[in-house]
Amino acid sequence: MRTTETDREEELRLVRLAQQGDRGSFSLLIDRHFPPLHEFLFRSLDDGPLAERLACQVFREVEEHLRDLSPDYRLGEWLLALGGGTARKHRLVQERLREGLAPGRPPPVSHPVASTLRALPDPLRETLILVHYLHLSYEATARVLEAPVSAIRRRLHQARREAARLQGFPLDFPCRRLQEELDAHLDGELEPFTVRPLGTHLSTCVSCRKELALLKELQTVLDRYPKTSGTGKPSAGYWAFRDAASGPLPSLPRKPARPRRMYWPLLALLPVQQAQP
Repeated sequence: MRTTETDREEELRLVRLAQQGDRGSFSLLIDRHFPPLHEFLFRSLDDGPLAERLACQVFREVEEHLRDLSPDYRLGEWLLALGGGTARKHRLVQERLREGLAPGRPPPVSHPVASTLRALPDPLRETLILVHYLHLSYEATARVLEAPVSAIRRRLHQARREAARLQGFPLDFPCRRLQEELDAHLDGELEPFTVRPLGTHLSTCVSCRKELALLKELQTVLDRYPKTSGTGKPSAGYWAFRDAASGPLPSLPRKPARPRRMYWPLLALLPVQQAQP
């Protein structure tokens, strides 16, 4: 989901029109950003219908605050950030209900990879989903998760090794040099000044070559997790929500003006009118 400058300009145009009350433009924004938001929520929760309902909920929240959106803000990344918070809250509620109703029983999963993703901590899981499944750049992922790029690289490195361990891959590689660069090499995020050192190291280090081959195999395993659990098409609920977005934007009530407050020390500078005898 890496956007070009042309895509960015088109999105800004649609956002401006939607802020002016054009519901057709808002409907086009839904069509543009609903699929990645739904996929992010689905892979976070392993529940297609639930992911669709939560995606509609996120869009309703965006609709309420669309007029406050800064023109230079990235709408797609904002949606993913809101979706991540929504998924974390829902997961917490699910876990508490499960502990109360069926303690010790593991949650049902639709695919072995879903079980692996569920076992990862939230920061690692979200980073892996955004980079691997949604193909966000490291910088875009950092903006969505509000973390520095260095933290994204570290989380991705940890997420892939933990996912490999959960999948039963061997992890007894003694070399620890340039390990995060192996992930960047897979994701096309390798810094230019590290390309040659990495190539030189791989030509001499058998351990790192094996680890790189393992990571590529892990990529294949992760890709076996289907995109949705259903037909792969939006349900009637999505189309009902989209059709509801074709009407006029509701007029927002203006906030009443706050009364101006007098700065009391300035009162001493005002002329005092003497009372008439």
